[in-house]
Amino acid sequence: MVKNGYNHVISRFATVFITLMLCIGYMPLSSSAYADEVTVEAVVVWNGSVATGFSDGTGTQADPYLVADGSELAYLVQQVNAGTDYSGKYFKQTADIDLDSLQWTPVGIYVSQSSSGNRAFAGIYDGDGCIISNLFVDQTFSGSNSNNKAFGVFGYVTGTVMNLGLNNADVSVTNTNSASPGNAYAGGMVGYLASTSSNGLFNCFARGEITA
Repeated sequence: MVKNGYNHVISRFATVFITLMLCIGYMPLSSSAYADEVTVEAVVVWNGSVATGFSDGTGTQADPYLVADGSELAYLVQQVNAGTDYSGKYFKQTADIDLDSLQWTPVGIYVSQSSSGNRAFAGIYDGDGCIISNLFVDQTFSGSNSNNKAFGVFGYVTGTVMNLGLNNADVSVTNTNSASPGNAYAGGMVGYLASTSSNGLFNCFARGEITA
């Protein structure tokens, strides 16, 4: 009887051992097994440089211009402020961008309602759930027809900005012209937005300190 009991215990032990080995066989041996499945991209901190183009895309809805870092966002600034409004063109941000609290020049220029010096962003910028952080703008000027008066990530927008977040913004704008001291527009995401029923600012947030 003892022998049979012993064999019974060995049999149960073998069954449990085999079952345990089968379970372990489906478990990864280390976290490196997931290395090819999950990729977390580090945020590239902007160093003040300007790219020579966007990382990819042709600007269509199916193939938008891709903005991957601060230098490519600065390239958008350069192009818009030189007169390219990108009307009807599509953009998608592909990663979080840290502007490192360096002095930022906004995308677009707003001088006055009818100024020939206005430079609007008229495209569609989709942040795709990404975040821009550490925006810094500190501007003091005496208002005149030649001054830009709208500040934020975007200065002047007649198009659309959507699905984009902004953290730790620090924007301070002062117009010292006593005749029109209020003629200064400061925002987190957009300084001056000319919105209509088909464009504007959608599904965005901004956190920080804004003073004008």
